[in-house]
Amino acid sequence: MTENTDTTNETPLAEVYYDDRCPLCCAAVGRWTPVFGPRGIRFHGMREVRVRQLLRIDEDGFPKEMRLRRRDGSFLGGIDAIAWMCRQVPWLWIAGVLISAPGIHWVSNRIYRWVARNRFCLGDLCEVAPRNVNRRHTVTIPFLEMP
Repeated sequence: MTENTDTTNETPLAEVYYDDRCPLCCAAVGRWTPVFGPRGIRFHGMREVRVRQLLRIDEDGFPKEMRLRRRDGSFLGGIDAIAWMCRQVPWLWIAGVLISAPGIHWVSNRIYRWVARNRFCLGDLCEVAPRNVNRRHTVTIPFLEMP
């Protein structure tokens, strides 16, 4: 799913590049486009040829986080991009400030990276083969499940 909400010829305030293969990312874009779109923030999937060239993504590679390009050409990624976007919306401004605060930024960055790394295994959409069960607990599990 590729979202491009640019209905005018104006230069957008920012462009967000997200993993359009990820169901979690596509759902988030669908949910947040009505909030960020009117404020000049446009969403583009990373499978678009223009985006792949801009971000220098080869056919096999993919960034580990979303990227945001501001009007001045500078880039932000991951939780820093989310904080910046929140600060553009009056009722989300405080969330953007809090996410950027020392300590909270460190924790939110770790959470973002964990979600980004596991985005294909969240919401019962796992495309990765399950790991083998730890064999040492196979005897105790039936015991614990007894009434």
